[in-house]
Amino acid sequence: MEGLPVETGVETAVPEAEQVQRGVTVSAFVISVILLVVSMIWLSAAELVGKGAQISESVPVIPAMGALLLLTPVAPLLRKLWRRISITQADVMLVYVFLCISVTCASVGVVRLLLPSLTVTRYFATPENNFTTLSSYLPKWLIPQDDQAVRDMYEGADGEVVPWGTWIEPLAWWSVFLIATYASMLGIMSLFRR
Repeated sequence: MEGLPVETGVETAVPEAEQVQRGVTVSAFVISVILLVVSMIWLSAAELVGKGAQISESVPVIPAMGALLLLTPVAPLLRKLWRRISITQADVMLVYVFLCISVTCASVGVVRLLLPSLTVTRYFATPENNFTTLSSYLPKWLIPQDDQAVRDMYEGADGEVVPWGTWIEPLAWWSVFLIATYASMLGIMSLFRR
């Protein structure tokens, strides 16, 4: 039959364009984490300290676009210089997607909304709004219980020291919930991947 490949027992080299990369490579993961740390430093300086630009609210996310623009020309050079650091187009796209999700989650998407939502019923409780009653129905492990720590969050702590002891349990439970949420979203996406 014409056109069908014949098995000869000899391995043939598959061109790089036809190779299918499976899974996350170590180099892509390491680059993603390093660029995430750089992005968090950049976000802190631009959004929290400088208060000049909300770079995490852009679509597409600016640090992810910066990584994409940086890695696209650098990846072929690294491939030629060091064979061990082989960054493919799939790796570059993985870094881009990783930064799009993680930068958004660490800023506007989750953290900036989650922490005030945990404490609003305790800090803004007045007889008129009955937030004290609402707060009594929330599980104790879900929100910080120390009124001073909640007040410090809105008004600033003495010496600018965050009382992490009060926040450990609620943040641990919320971390478990968010990890489970992201794992379930990843599972749903993998169902529709093909």
